[in-house]
Amino acid sequence: MEFLKAKRLPDNGRVKRTFIKVDNEYYKSGDTISVRLEDNQSAYATIEKIWWNFDLCCGELLIRWFYRAIDLEIANYISFSEIELFDSDEKQIIEMEMIEEKILVLKYNDFVRTEDVEDVFFTRATFSPQLNKIVPSIDEWKRVCKCNKIFNPDEPYFTCPGCYSIYHNSCLGYSQDIDEVEIMCSKCRLIF
Repeated sequence: MEFLKAKRLPDNGRVKRTFIKVDNEYYKSGDTISVRLEDNQSAYATIEKIWWNFDLCCGELLIRWFYRAIDLEIANYISFSEIELFDSDEKQIIEMEMIEEKILVLKYNDFVRTEDVEDVFFTRATFSPQLNKIVPSIDEWKRVCKCNKIFNPDEPYFTCPGCYSIYHNSCLGYSQDIDEVEIMCSKCRLIF
């Protein structure tokens, strides 16, 4: 563990830190992390603040939780992606030993433009647990393909190199594995 740039916080036995080092990895405010829960499951969060707690003799972090679709009561409403996370305003203090590793969480627009999406999560909305509400609402989410469904990267899809629109392989009659071939949508094939 390494700490840097101490700043005493009033009357709570805590010293604010700029970063911490856990298992040879540096963590700072704004990093997104995987958190080990008591049942050995993983959850995901963003680090908001870091400090050393002298009363407890341990490093602590203020984190803001991400929700997964399976955590939401409305998860059956739509087919969410396994790698989709919902930012929230729910915060909690955890001990630094609960950190598993850094994770990469991209905004939706950055995610759909990224070719290598292995070990990457994405977010396109926030979830308010107090209101049980997703913002923006699901009705406002971008629709793709000729089927006009909400984008789910778990379904095989391709991006047309002509118009950059997203299409499901199955909706255009292609096999599940078309990674090696550059395929255009029917509109762009007529133009190019």
